[in-house]
Amino acid sequence: MERPEDNQKIQFNRPGMLMKGNEVNLMADVSYCLDKYRVFNIEELREATDCFDESCLIQGSVYKGSINGGIYAIKKMKWNACEELKILQKVNHGNLVKLEGFCIDPEDTTCYLVYEFIENGCLYSWLHQNNNGKLNWKTRLRIAIDVANGLQYIHEHTRPKVVHKDIKSSNILLDST
Repeated sequence: MERPEDNQKIQFNRPGMLMKGNEVNLMADVSYCLDKYRVFNIEELREATDCFDESCLIQGSVYKGSINGGIYAIKKMKWNACEELKILQKVNHGNLVKLEGFCIDPEDTTCYLVYEFIENGCLYSWLHQNNNGKLNWKTRLRIAIDVANGLQYIHEHTRPKVVHKDIKSSNILLDST
């Protein structure tokens, strides 16, 4: 595993596709971001995660999956993701995890958000699970500055203003740069 250094990350209708009533309503709610994000098919996500098998589970309801050679973090949500999508489409900062796309399961209208995968995991594991010797004080200071920069961005440069409300070491992801 590489040592994290800088740039720490805090993380439709297609032609011929038939949709059910609830799905049509959900898709209408997110139609404003169809040109910005990839719309994943639920079968792609099931295949990527071995049908959301526990072996692919990263943490909570987030799974690691491979789609067309790319590795993604797939967040399964039991609620309508429209509000989160509205916020995420306005966010573009090097210290924030990038949303790649989303999916709405037509069977049960479960929403999935598909994010870039951050290879070094969360800060919590680096601090508390036998990795803390690898985080020297210079690296720790860099992580703190990067987190502060990401928070400043979402607090000051998004409209309407966004407040994260759940900053903790398990929500701060460390990349390899």
